[in-house]
Amino acid sequence: MIEENINDGDTVLVKKQNFASNGQKVVALLDNSEATLKKYYAEKGHIRLKPANKTMEPIIIKNNRDLAIQGIVVDVIKNEQDENLENLFTPKDVKELINCL
Repeated sequence: MIEENINDGDTVLVKKQNFASNGQKVVALLDNSEATLKKYYAEKGHIRLKPANKTMEPIIIKNNRDLAIQGIVVDVIKNEQDENLENLFTPKDVKELINCL
């Protein structure tokens, strides 16, 4: 869900419930086998699960397909990248700083 700022490695917090309102981000189980994270829209004659990635097509759920809402997204915990580690002191740096005091 790139356009919702949810990236690989992020942790998604989900409130367990079996219903959703239009526009909510949901965890949905398709055909009792495939889980997906999409925006939910109940429309005339079908349900549309819209990805937040313009390179992907929405999933259209009609009456002949099994869909179970597992929950709604309530928050996202961003994955801290290793790039932040370059801003930390090494043990050698700390030792040199202590020696300067």
